[in-house]
Amino acid sequence: MHWIAEMPSSQQESSRWQYWLGRANEQLGNQEAAQARYQQAAQDRSFYGFAAAEKIGQPYRLNHERHHFDEATREDIARLPAVQRTQALLRIGEEGLANSEWLHAVREASPYQARALADLRCPSAVARPASTNHYCWRDVGCVGVALSTRLPR
Repeated sequence: MHWIAEMPSSQQESSRWQYWLGRANEQLGNQEAAQARYQQAAQDRSFYGFAAAEKIGQPYRLNHERHHFDEATREDIARLPAVQRTQALLRIGEEGLANSEWLHAVREASPYQARALADLRCPSAVARPASTNHYCWRDVGCVGVALSTRLPR
């Protein structure tokens, strides 16, 4: 616990170190302090947040973020060269190459662009029915994009 106290406060407050402080307090018999540390760590959507939640019997905090993109943003994303190349590859039946191009585009994109690419590829069925969305590609990287933007790192 001494070494954690020597860390910068921003690092000490991370779910990782709050979890380990909880474990240390638990081993020392300080149940109240352990519970408080686990409670703090459990607020985070991360491995340690989930481990802390498990320790105190709370549901995981997924902290789900919903992103809504307007048509202007969708059109801007659709004009990206990688999207244009993906569409061209799909038109000539090169699904494997299209998938590679798409995944490369997502890897190179900013987090915001990656979410917008996922939205372009996998529109919300509630927001826009698939029949009206000409970007709805069946097998091109949707699940990987969605998971990479939603699961903890």
